[in-house]
Amino acid sequence: MLKLGKIKGFTLAEALMALVIIAIISALCIPVLRRDNFRVQIETGAKKGYQTLESSLDKAIAFNMGKMPTNVIPDMLNQINLAKSCQVLGSSAPVSDCFSVSGVTDITAGFATLDGITFGVKTGATNEFYVDANGLEDPNVLGIDVFRFDLKQVTEDGDTYYKFFPDSSSLGDKRENAENLVKNGWKITAW
Repeated sequence: MLKLGKIKGFTLAEALMALVIIAIISALCIPVLRRDNFRVQIETGAKKGYQTLESSLDKAIAFNMGKMPTNVIPDMLNQINLAKSCQVLGSSAPVSDCFSVSGVTDITAGFATLDGITFGVKTGATNEFYVDANGLEDPNVLGIDVFRFDLKQVTEDGDTYYKFFPDSSSLGDKRENAENLVKNGWKITAW
């Protein structure tokens, strides 16, 4: 014979309390997860941008039969698969369409690669290359998502060549310069 017993379960108040606890835990975790996701995106984009610059320099030298090109920057840019170029390679688009960073002025050329990384170039006494790891998306601030690499001519043992050097300028609290980023194995430690 089958006996019917009392069925046990959760009351509505208990179920609502469990949902409130889950909502509070989620509210605490989501900002941390977003920050960590942004950090990984920036670290990856900065490394890919630097590798793009290094690779284009190597290809420009190889294209010139192993000799240093006379027009290093245009020859480098010819080696990159560009999604968009501004004030470079015959483009008449304003630089701000490709590269815009607060506090960085006198950019002579800008371009974007197919993977969404944007670059700004400032030519002159030093050839400064700025890598915006997440493209035109905010915050576009040097030391947060933008990193500077200087292209310098180096002479060693009678050989002259060009090399990229990460910028070591002090950028202030909660900002990472390119030199520290490279030294730390492309891991952001400032924020």
